[in-house]
Amino acid sequence: MIAGSPIRRLGSSWQLGLSLPGFRSFRFCYYADVMVERIEMNVGVMVGKPVIRGTRITIEQVLRECALGLTASEVVELYPHITAKDVQAALSFAADYLGRETAFAAE
Repeated sequence: MIAGSPIRRLGSSWQLGLSLPGFRSFRFCYYADVMVERIEMNVGVMVGKPVIRGTRITIEQVLRECALGLTASEVVELYPHITAKDVQAALSFAADYLGRETAFAAE
């Protein structure tokens, strides 16, 4: 566990458990140290949206650029403060987040 943080080491991955007022609790698990090194969520930066650490570039922005067909190197050209590994971390973050979503069938 990182002192003063909800982030815990779980085997070879990190686990982040959050419970925010008005929101359901959620957990993320990331391979190796991707979450701790590259992604941060801080209510003082972009209202708590996940961002590339040390920037105001949200994971959502990176995903939208990739959805438009840009490669990691093209995204880095647009946002010179990030690296290709940051783009990979953003994609990993999104995959982990969606992989833990629970879907319910509507009747």
